[in-house]
Amino acid sequence: MASGKKSTAREDETDAVMVYTGESQEELVSRGWTGNWVAGLERARSMQWVVLVRRDGLTTRRNGHVARSAFLVGRISGASAASALEMGRVTVYFDRYAEVFVPDAWTGSRNPVAYVRTGDLGIDVDTVDWRDVTVTAKAPLQRVD
Repeated sequence: MASGKKSTAREDETDAVMVYTGESQEELVSRGWTGNWVAGLERARSMQWVVLVRRDGLTTRRNGHVARSAFLVGRISGASAASALEMGRVTVYFDRYAEVFVPDAWTGSRNPVAYVRTGDLGIDVDTVDWRDVTVTAKAPLQRVD
């Protein structure tokens, strides 16, 4: 089993940005990012992990996935402002990922971005089966300041 970086966050600190997404696992790991989230850039950069939760919808149900469940955790390698056309939006990059299954991880918030502690979700980042992202898809456009 590959190991991710050791968690340095104290147990009482938020260490992950959690997003409620309709993107497939295949899409996410082929490009190593999830994006265009309305989020604080500096706060996203300060997080160690991104937790991806399945959005409810026809595609989720058709593929037999469980809506509102966390299905992937990624080690954040960076975050950037999205393109100039999408001011105030953030793209979160990850270089390693692990499959997880956490039912009912999404609490019903209308905002698709939340800041959480991986431990509160039952995700032990020191013991999951980490895999390296091999980017095969194009990176998003970034805003030039």
